[in-house]
Amino acid sequence: KWKSPLRGDQMSFLVLLLIGAVFNAVILAALPFVKYKNFFSCLSTAALAAVIAIPVNFLGGIVAKITALLLWFIPFFGPALINPIVQLILLWTMSAISLYAADQIIEDFEIPTMGQTFQAALLLGIAQLVAGVIIGLLFVV
Repeated sequence: KWKSPLRGDQMSFLVLLLIGAVFNAVILAALPFVKYKNFFSCLSTAALAAVIAIPVNFLGGIVAKITALLLWFIPFFGPALINPIVQLILLWTMSAISLYAADQIIEDFEIPTMGQTFQAALLLGIAQLVAGVIIGLLFVV
């Protein structure tokens, strides 16, 4: 009997990474300003951006924690109000950096300007949020 060399949590991470890459590739292919040769170009860009995002988001989390520590002294909900905003801006920026890096590496895929890269990262984030809510509702009901 064949047994996978990966543990369950590693396998679920890879499956989620693959599902996220396919989902992001569909969103990227639907954007009018994205130029690509074929769907595989979008899929490889989305997968590479997801892999690049792992260490980039780790560093962003450290920056968010440092920001929260610097803002702890603001009276009446200082960190409670500012920390989510800082995390959203960092996540958006980190996603854009990951997408830009993947865009530069993959030859058959292009987002013409940095502004459009930030726009694509924002749209991907909104789509992922909506998909997460829908999937969460499906499993709750």
